[in-house]
Amino acid sequence: MIPFTAAIHSKQCNQQGDGSVTVTILNPAGITTVDGNASRPAIVGDVYSIQPAGTTGEPVVQGRPAGANGAYEKAMLNGTFLTWAPQGASGYCVIAPLAQSIPNV
Repeated sequence: MIPFTAAIHSKQCNQQGDGSVTVTILNPAGITTVDGNASRPAIVGDVYSIQPAGTTGEPVVQGRPAGANGAYEKAMLNGTFLTWAPQGASGYCVIAPLAQSIPNV
């Protein structure tokens, strides 16, 4: 069997006007969205938010409501990857595979 890797596609990326993008969640299974002072299961249309490392030392993927665009939601397009680094050079960096073009659109 050939292994497959899930990727974000370019149609999920929302330009923010400063060279960064936010990324719309299309498969919210297992993601929690923090909305105001409460949390809820993520829904399609929320955006990814890469939060500071938890107890395991790994950054945590959460969601934020559509339109959120703070440092933890903004990513940069880097070829075939998206890169999040909400704390800049002094913090962690997270990457995700990116499909620049997709069929059936």
